[in-house]
Amino acid sequence: MLYRHPHRRLLIRASFIARESGSVIVKELKILKKKYRFTGVVSDGGIGIGNAILDEFGNIPPQICLVHLHRDVVNAIGRFPKDEKVKQLKKIADYV
Repeated sequence: MLYRHPHRRLLIRASFIARESGSVIVKELKILKKKYRFTGVVSDGGIGIGNAILDEFGNIPPQICLVHLHRDVVNAIGRFPKDEKVKQLKKIADYV
């Protein structure tokens, strides 16, 4: 897991974990919360991360990384859709 400061583009913490479980991520967030003030969290949208954010911050809106979102959309609709409406959707997804 990598934790990065958004404005300074500075890596503030890196940890190597076997699995992205909510309890492990909560421990990481508690450590970071002592040093930094959070205004938002961007992640891959995994369940463990989402639950950890909710447990530790409650009121901070989680956001899904655009790269992960795009990959999920392309995986769901396919790389070469045949239907015209799905082609339009993929064009929108590729634009972001």
